[in-house]
Amino acid sequence: MSSWVLTLFVALNILMFLIAAATYVCRAAHETSRPTE
Repeated sequence: MSSWVLTLFVALNILMFLIAAATYVCRAAHETSRPTE
């Protein structure tokens, strides 16, 4: 496997993790800011 392929694979994993983390944080922020009545 070429080194650039491995680098691209790692970069995609990091990007997907950041997107998932950002989505979770945004969702948590909306849940806490929303009144739970």
